[in-house]
Amino acid sequence: MLNKLLMLSFTGHILGDYYLQNDKTAYNKNEKLSKLLYHTALYIIPYVLLFLLFGRSYRLGIYFLLVCAAHFAIDLIKFILYKSNLFRKSSQKHKTTDFLIYVIDQLLHIISILFISIYFKIPHSSIQSEPFLKDFIKAINLNVAFALRWFLLLLCIYKPTNITFVKAFSHYKPEVKEESPNIIVVRNVAINKKAGSIIGFLERVLIVIFVSMQQYSAIGLILTAKSIARYDSISKSQDFAEYYLIGTLSSLLSALLFYLAIFGKL
Repeated sequence: MLNKLLMLSFTGHILGDYYLQNDKTAYNKNEKLSKLLYHTALYIIPYVLLFLLFGRSYRLGIYFLLVCAAHFAIDLIKFILYKSNLFRKSSQKHKTTDFLIYVIDQLLHIISILFISIYFKIPHSSIQSEPFLKDFIKAINLNVAFALRWFLLLLCIYKPTNITFVKAFSHYKPEVKEESPNIIVVRNVAINKKAGSIIGFLERVLIVIFVSMQQYSAIGLILTAKSIARYDSISKSQDFAEYYLIGTLSSLLSALLFYLAIFGKL
């Protein structure tokens, strides 16, 4: 189970590195130093807000500053490697290599946060939510730590999970024919790409809700409903059926792992 300091750290990281960064920025920050600095400035914003909401202590401010500095250092190293054409040539040849670079990049960010949190200890008393935030959360019959855990969980199972799945399973995607910006045809089977990401997110939300309620059998109903909705597509294309199964099982696994990591129990 994550402590409050790590919850704040990972919340800031996910907001800054995923929700405040689009695909264009993610690409351009490896090409132009100005875009890297722009991304870093956006990355700092969530930590400033968290600092204002949780204590405003000197040590917490220094801790967040170190986390942001470590993030910039890792991105700067990646920028230098891309400028040297080492990463660019590799990622252009293989999608698997591109995914590996992505995984290593995120692992380095996570490890840096863990390392800083271990060697730069913050007293629990220094992390206290502002009275108005505590009163608001109390008004809806929750406590701050519980609300923060659910907020972090929802952040994790949406955009970071969707992006990771796209990068991880793109080479399993069946041969497609573009029909429109949002609609693709997989061997005469029409699929809405945006709808797929929303369905995946709602699926994971329902899974973690049912797990938190210990209603494990209800998870089967979610997967059954999803399979019924995709039955026609699955029956028309064996390639799509396998791609669908990989995505569904990975979605289920990611929801359970995030819940276990954040709440520490099933």
